[in-house]
Amino acid sequence: MAVPSDKYFPAIVSCQVHKIGSLIKDKLTQEQLQMFDKTFFGPLLNVNMVFNSQLIHHFLLRQIPEDGNADGICFSVLGKNVRFTQKEFNIITGLWPTNNPLEKDCDSKHLQSLLFGSENKKLITCLEIEEIFKNFEFTNDDDAVKVALAVFIETVMVGKDKKTQFDMDILGRVDDEEAFKSFDWSTFFYTRLLNSLKTSLQGKKEAYELKKTTSSKAVSYYNIKGYVLAFQVWAYEVLSTANEHLATRNSKGLIPRILRWNCTQAPSYKMLQKNIFDNKNMSTQEKAFMESRIRGDDNMQMEDDKSIGAMNKKSLEQSDSSPQREQLSP
Repeated sequence: MAVPSDKYFPAIVSCQVHKIGSLIKDKLTQEQLQMFDKTFFGPLLNVNMVFNSQLIHHFLLRQIPEDGNADGICFSVLGKNVRFTQKEFNIITGLWPTNNPLEKDCDSKHLQSLLFGSENKKLITCLEIEEIFKNFEFTNDDDAVKVALAVFIETVMVGKDKKTQFDMDILGRVDDEEAFKSFDWSTFFYTRLLNSLKTSLQGKKEAYELKKTTSSKAVSYYNIKGYVLAFQVWAYEVLSTANEHLATRNSKGLIPRILRWNCTQAPSYKMLQKNIFDNKNMSTQEKAFMESRIRGDDNMQMEDDKSIGAMNKKSLEQSDSSPQREQLSP
């Protein structure tokens, strides 16, 4: 394992789980929200979940080192190996790779001109664009939804700190309907998250050991980038029998899978250790069921969804006549 069990260390883990969803819901009209809901990202606007930093930390401490060509990221949980790959990310988020990704320059400046006038803005923070969106008086529904999408993508899905630079190219991409639909959002977000998960603990154990020599209250700090809530829900699914300690499970039929979970409180590291990872009082039946959720040296065995195929087809649909997605005219 990446960290021997006798060398586990406490950490404060952060990520940018923005409250931008509430802002978008307050800003957009009912008609505009319906348009947003019919895009790739519509369902994710309704995610109700706080960041469970200590659950993430428990998993990362149990990461199994692999070579750079390994698929996804692997962990040792309850004596079994479980793997998080793009397939799990896709099922949980409802985002799927496109059949024919289109590589093109998105040089539309319409939204930039709308928001900034004649100013040639190249450097602007995510916080500044959020404030502009909040206070701007839109006269066109398409423009309002497109800017909302751009803000949602950069802050929620990419997981940027509000003080970091906003990517102006996103405005051009959401303004170009063909580019927006054909872009491989799944791989874009998954790759950012995976790279962060794989590297977040690098050097942290050594830094903690050094701090511990001078302070009994030493703690490590690190930040995770990307849409980490997808990984968090995957962890819920792996530890599904212990969900009373983690989150509230909703209807099994909700698609995408992330909508099947609510979480309003994040349990502590010690609580998770006691009730889940070191729970010697867990019944044989509970443990057997939990381990049945994990395939040795393979991906988590997620129960079959009859609607997953339909969801995949919906997310891959590129036809302009698709009834599943609102048309946003350039």
